[in-house]
Amino acid sequence: INPVSVAVDSKGKIYVASNVSNAGGSEVTTYNADGTKTTPTITLPSAVDVVVDANGKIYVASGGSEVLTYDANGAQTTPTITNGLVGASSVAVDTSGKIYVTDGAAGATERGSLTTYTASGTPTTPIITGLSGPSGVAVH
Repeated sequence: INPVSVAVDSKGKIYVASNVSNAGGSEVTTYNADGTKTTPTITLPSAVDVVVDANGKIYVASGGSEVLTYDANGAQTTPTITNGLVGASSVAVDTSGKIYVTDGAAGATERGSLTTYTASGTPTTPIITGLSGPSGVAVH
């Protein structure tokens, strides 16, 4: 496996997003704080970033046109964020549930952005455009 992102939840569980070289896709693998593998393992076409919110929801930036959301058991849930994304490169969630997504854009004339979304996935402010290849976002 080729790890691309790591997140740790409030209980100490470790989530590793990785490209699976022999399978041609990606997965998010979960480990206990002692390093033993546990559930869930989420298999998906592509993953470049993973974050877990205070309620245990798992958010995965695809590197493409979406951010996918999973519950603590690994079942896909809402929101799935697709609104205007071209190259979702990172995701973060603050304590109020606001979701922050950087989009690296994918064309020679396009620029990257940071867009925020409500907990239900509706775009909100701030929206910052004109960024050159943003690849990370963090909140406190």
